[in-house]
Amino acid sequence: LQGPGGGEPKDVPGEESRPFVRLSKQEKRQLKFERKRQAARELSQKNNKRQKKSRADRLRAMTEDERRELKAQERQAKTELQQRLKEGMASGQRVAVDMSFCHGDPAVNKPQEVSSLVKQLNYGYSGLKRSTASVSLHLTSYNGEVGKLLDNGGASNWFVHRHSEPLEEVFSKEELVYLTPDAPCELDTLRKEDVYVIGGIVDRTPKKGVSMTRAAELGVRTARLPISEIEVKNKGLILNVDTVLQVIQEWQRLGSWSAALYAAVPTRIIDKGNGGLKVARGGRDEEAAAPSPESSHQQEEVEKRDAAAAAAAGGC
Repeated sequence: LQGPGGGEPKDVPGEESRPFVRLSKQEKRQLKFERKRQAARELSQKNNKRQKKSRADRLRAMTEDERRELKAQERQAKTELQQRLKEGMASGQRVAVDMSFCHGDPAVNKPQEVSSLVKQLNYGYSGLKRSTASVSLHLTSYNGEVGKLLDNGGASNWFVHRHSEPLEEVFSKEELVYLTPDAPCELDTLRKEDVYVIGGIVDRTPKKGVSMTRAAELGVRTARLPISEIEVKNKGLILNVDTVLQVIQEWQRLGSWSAALYAAVPTRIIDKGNGGLKVARGGRDEEAAAPSPESSHQQEEVEKRDAAAAAAAGGC
């Protein structure tokens, strides 16, 4: 701060002189992530307060009989929802989220990416409650930091199966179908006897072949969602966990992959110019992400690895 007349800068009382610290790219990303999360938390709190006030105002405007009737209707709706979710748990189409990717070296499994997966699972469960589809959702490797974050967010009360064991200890490999964009074959239909696996992977710069390699290690079948049913700008489109879960539910409802994809994929990444999908970043984490560019040599190595993984996993 300058003194009167533009003289020498004055010391600010109570402030210590601190050297300028240059943040690394990772630290900047982390700071940006924390700010976004705090802003989202504050917005959610404001929305919750607004909804509570609106409900309180509505109740005050009702007669005593109307209030009793409304509360009875709400209890009935909650009971019916819980019954439907319980039936889905018992006999619905089995879908598993493989959360084994969340464990290990924190430098690889970054906290913000684990948090993003938790957020996607929250979106997925919210969609499950709204849908009329019958799904039995299994969360495997439900432990460690991801388990704590889910429990803190209320997942211990969800009508889903929570397994601390890894995927391969919960199901036999004969019934598993790992959904991966790198699979050689497209998914043609959903079979009741199969368990469809979604990789619990959240990576800001997606790496090709991660879920395919996991499937090869397990020795299980693989398939990719039929993105070819709709026009896309990037054939390597990677959908969020909650979006894949919604595609499965929409297919049950509509019986068409193209209709299911258009119903599930967020409208902000639909390319209305040609009816396809437009890869977009930002918004609700990343609704779709494009693989990072690779050199021709790297791409050739990736394709060789994918072919080997497909052979090891039994292809289609």
